[in-house]
Amino acid sequence: KVGTAVAFGTATTITFASGVSSVGSGMNGVMTLYQAETATISVTDQTISTTGSDRLTVVVSAAVASKLAFSGAATSTAGVNSSSVTVTMQDPFGNAATRSGAVAVTPSSSSSSAGATKAFKTTDGTTASSFTITAGSSTVSLLYYDELAGTFNITTTNDALMGQLRLAEVE
Repeated sequence: KVGTAVAFGTATTITFASGVSSVGSGMNGVMTLYQAETATISVTDQTISTTGSDRLTVVVSAAVASKLAFSGAATSTAGVNSSSVTVTMQDPFGNAATRSGAVAVTPSSSSSSAGATKAFKTTDGTTASSFTITAGSSTVSLLYYDELAGTFNITTTNDALMGQLRLAEVE
């Protein structure tokens, strides 16, 4: 109502006179939703409330993918495949985002292991240098293998998207 962001779900007073709300800073009634979800908007004046079909349902979709993020295994044992690591395309607000075409993702590790002593693998254990997020999907899963113990930086790259830094600890 005054141009200051308010967390979704926080009660906000908007004053009406003769059925019209007053405008404060030109932002009265502007609602910006960032989380991809189906949000239900309701109002009350502490006497009258919206119920059922009187409520506004808004479907919020993810914005355009702008980054790659990791989730899953952060530690593994030297000489053993890690548990599954998932790389997810996300919009600027952290929502999983998709693209209409396939997206190739190339992971890398700061480990000083050379050759076959470190590798990224498909979830079936096949060594691969690149992984594909299929069209219409937002994720791809992979495994990390390293025979050298230590803490390493894992990053992913794509022509248009840069992955977040992930620390991998190999024990």
